Amino acid sequence: MSSLTLKTGNKPPSHITGAMIADMFIASYQLIDKHIELVNGLNVFPVPDGDTGTNMAMTMKAVSAAITNTLNSESNDLDDISRVMARASLMEARGNSGVILSQFFKGIAQGVGDKKSLDVEEWAICMEKAKESAYSAVGNPTEGTMLTVIAEVSRQADVSSKNGDTLESLFNQTSIQIKETVKNTPQLLPILAEAEVVDAGAYGLDIIFEGLRRNLNGLPVADVEIPVPGMKNYKSFALPSKIFLTQSINQEYGFCAQVLISDNVTQTDQIKQTVSQIGDSVVVINESSMLKIHAHVKEVEQLLEYAQTLGKVESHSVDDMDVQKEEFAAGHGKSNHAEITSLISVVDGMGIKQIFIELGASQIIEGGPNNSPSVSDILAKIESAPSENIIFLPNDKNIVLAVQQASELTKKSVEIVPTQTLQQGINCALEFDSKNDLLKNKKHMVNSIKEIKSAEISTAYKNTTLQGVTVSAGEFVGITDGKLITSASTIDEVLGNLLNFEGHNDVELVTLYRGADLTIEESEAHYEQVASKFQNIEFELIDGGQSHCVYMISLE
Repeated sequence: MSSLTLKTGNKPPSHITGAMIADMFIASYQLIDKHIELVNGLNVFPVPDGDTGTNMAMTMKAVSAAITNTLNSESNDLDDISRVMARASLMEARGNSGVILSQFFKGIAQGVGDKKSLDVEEWAICMEKAKESAYSAVGNPTEGTMLTVIAEVSRQADVSSKNGDTLESLFNQTSIQIKETVKNTPQLLPILAEAEVVDAGAYGLDIIFEGLRRNLNGLPVADVEIPVPGMKNYKSFALPSKIFLTQSINQEYGFCAQVLISDNVTQTDQIKQTVSQIGDSVVVINESSMLKIHAHVKEVEQLLEYAQTLGKVESHSVDDMDVQKEEFAAGHGKSNHAEITSLISVVDGMGIKQIFIELGASQIIEGGPNNSPSVSDILAKIESAPSENIIFLPNDKNIVLAVQQASELTKKSVEIVPTQTLQQGINCALEFDSKNDLLKNKKHMVNSIKEIKSAEISTAYKNTTLQGVTVSAGEFVGITDGKLITSASTIDEVLGNLLNFEGHNDVELVTLYRGADLTIEESEAHYEQVASKFQNIEFELIDGGQSHCVYMISLE
């Protein structure tokens, strides 16, 4: 019997109601949520950053939550369900794939209108609306992607409508067509053939429609794996090809930026044209009075300045695609043996990011003092990690609570190593071994926290007296393990005072992490000065690139 054959004795439905479409899309979320890593592993277009599965799953999670909330409010009308799906996907869409997926839901809502149910012909109208919405939102539509799948879904729905097919037959035929389309994506998009993969977003839609089909036909989604079309050995080989990874790692991609704007009246065609001059991978969505812009840009500020001319900027998010690319390449450059435990770290600075990646972190979150990541950002990284067991390094006491909240929202096992500084985090990461189990890793890493002392040199922005130290605005201050120790007009003096502090008499090794505001020449001069003054101590100078302080200092 074909896997597409109905396996229940119930009579197939002739119309999709609100309650039915709710169950169908909740099933789709449950299915893609189990395939996040598989979809992420295929992600090479438009940027090899390994986040398509995460972005699609998080968008579907928002849709599923909105559906549940609507059902709990005792409304299961089709028009209500379709509207909340469209709204939730717009507000919570992540990345290029998530934003395009939100347009699929917008098309469904447009096709539904005030209808209370959909037959095959009416579903075909919804799919045509979805295609129009998705293609019109993208500045430069590219075939061989999820857009192609949406177009084929619309075409198949139209064929089924004209043939007088049942809903069961419609979704079975659609599933077959999607798999053929996904299999064919490398022929339409050369970069996929070069990387020896199919399109990640296209495969993501295959999973979503499998969820719809299976739920409609009374089939389970639990413990079901959807094979990657056209890739028979997808379970056993490294994705993507090493040649592609080597080439892509040397390219600079910039930033993935999203902006949500209210009170906008500008035509989207004009906005797409302008944003396309700022960046690429442009998607512009206008829903009621809300506008969402997605673009890949080299300079985020230019996009934000333009966004402010369009209305009130309600929120914006920025992801460093070059960091994501490095994480993705690093992850695929490792052995094919699966990680038993994955390491996630919050970091500040390009140099610090590279250190954590080299020490085995599979996921990196930008953050730190005065820049705490959100619970949703943390959860997305947890879900993207290749293992079900997670060691998390917050590296800031103010981030611990958000990590705890995120860990309660995932089925993965998360252990927090309570690092309060990046210096502690680096020392802990030195003890990490992905082949060790969760608790063994945590034990070794927690024990290493006390092996170092953390200090930093920052700039004072106001006159104050704190912990017995008088500080003038513009001076440099020295802090050890959260306590203000000294203040002076020069970095050399503060550095000397820190090392002369009575609690540092037994220090043998000092590592200086240069901040983003210092030049190489300045830091080398500081290094030479302090090394000549304290000849009994070994010094290291590392380019940290952190923004929150002039120097991070590790004392051992």
